[in-house]
Amino acid sequence: MTAPRRARFAAALLFAASLVILFAVRSSAHIRVLTAPGTPVTLTLDHRGGKIRRAFVGTPGGVLTLEQIEGSRIVSDSWRLLHPGQGGAGALLWRIELEEPKTSKRHCLWITSVDDSRSAWFALAPTGPTYWDNLQLPDTEGGVFLYVSPSLPGYCGHEERAGPETLSFVYAMTITRDGPNLVPAPAVYKKLLALARLFCGAQEGEAAAACAELCSDFDRMSKGTLPSRAALEAFSWRRILTVRWGRPR
Repeated sequence: MTAPRRARFAAALLFAASLVILFAVRSSAHIRVLTAPGTPVTLTLDHRGGKIRRAFVGTPGGVLTLEQIEGSRIVSDSWRLLHPGQGGAGALLWRIELEEPKTSKRHCLWITSVDDSRSAWFALAPTGPTYWDNLQLPDTEGGVFLYVSPSLPGYCGHEERAGPETLSFVYAMTITRDGPNLVPAPAVYKKLLALARLFCGAQEGEAAAACAELCSDFDRMSKGTLPSRAALEAFSWRRILTVRWGRPR
């Protein structure tokens, strides 16, 4: 076989293989690319059987795998821009809610970045229904956002409480040039405390005792001080990946 014929044969073979792969992917998988404004980061997902088979993070610096969300399914995808004011850098807060098909447990993939930082941070945190779903959370400003935990800390040695009838802990956070962190937000916790007191007035027994501890924590935080050790230990935001593609501007 001459060189030109070998080249044509190889090209035909490659084309045929590409078609086989293409039809295989179309029949058993769905490729989804998620993006958000203000960041060049993309999340490419290979779905098979309703689950994420593979997940890839794309940045100007390259492509990385995100194994921590494989096997889950996407429930929702949303984003918002945070404006700190006073000339500070804006930030992106990108939230992707995921569910474990076998257990129905849900968690969120949080992707955050700061304007001109050329960095993005990925974190996983549990989520779920709480009594806060029935209430209007207070508005935030100055680049602050709220992470509503799906559970109440294990106050007084009791187990953590969770579920749609539980008023869970709420953590105020912000996004810095080193990534997302907890932040003092006295004005926010004053409003949360008022709501918590109304809820706690209708509780009895262990639920009332746990609720009283929650109010105590919110009261401390409304004065700019730290919450209890139980509340800090219950904070379950877990950073899983940091990506950088150059020096910050």
